Amino acid sequence: VEVEGDSQSEEEEVEEEDGDGVQDAHLPFNVMLTGYSLFERDSQDQKLDREFLRKWEWSHMIMDEAHALKNRNSHRTQRLRKLSMQCKRRIMLTGTPLQNDL
Repeated sequence: VEVEGDSQSEEEEVEEEDGDGVQDAHLPFNVMLTGYSLFERDSQDQKLDREFLRKWEWSHMIMDEAHALKNRNSHRTQRLRKLSMQCKRRIMLTGTPLQNDL
């Protein structure tokens, strides 16, 4: 699924399709892909995008390269945790289960 435009226009499009855009509204897509960079930066656009993602209750969150989340105190991990706590299932994948520099 490719979404074009800024997060403000994305939110308006979803509200048009789903009525008032409340958290239990039907998602206009089945799968959403995003990168970790959304959870790393403090720009206004990233904040709006994170708020957009929190509007719904997600059934699953699958996080690839989970070793990138090993620092519990990082901004990325803390922000991702806020979103993932409302998910029914959280799955973390990694091809690097052990540290490479041992």
